[in-house]
Amino acid sequence: MQTGKAVSMQPPKKQDAPDRKKRMAARRIVLAGLISACCAPACAAPLFYECAITQRDTRANWVSSSLGVIFDGSGAVQVIDGTILSHKGSPVPAKARDRGNKIVVRWQLSGLTDRLNTAVPKFVYTATITKATNAVTVLAKPVRFPQRFTGKGTCKTHTDGKLPKILR
Repeated sequence: MQTGKAVSMQPPKKQDAPDRKKRMAARRIVLAGLISACCAPACAAPLFYECAITQRDTRANWVSSSLGVIFDGSGAVQVIDGTILSHKGSPVPAKARDRGNKIVVRWQLSGLTDRLNTAVPKFVYTATITKATNAVTVLAKPVRFPQRFTGKGTCKTHTDGKLPKILR
């Protein structure tokens, strides 16, 4: 025969609403701090990555030979490359995430046509920049198509807040 405390089959007691609200507010503050801390290294000051993509499939030019990633210092991110210049004419907005040792930048292009003038509804791009080496990998994926276009290269950083002449 076992001795000890009896286990209650009652549901746990509900906590007071004010205590729960305080805990939720504290969680939101901590979460906001973590989000801003994660973004801070990438967007605290104006920063421009000038990337040369040296390893790419030249038969399909969906990954350009050069890429520019612009952090304006206020949290906004833009990208520009040859595909963007030929189809849009100016930098497009992007989203960036600081992953510790890497920065992952994502953007989309829509309304494009290929060399055969076939409409490609949307491309999703991802560039991953390794902070320690400034190595970059670029992935271009047409939505609803099986192809994947990739490129690799290196980036130079410009922290003086001045963009290259072509982007001013």
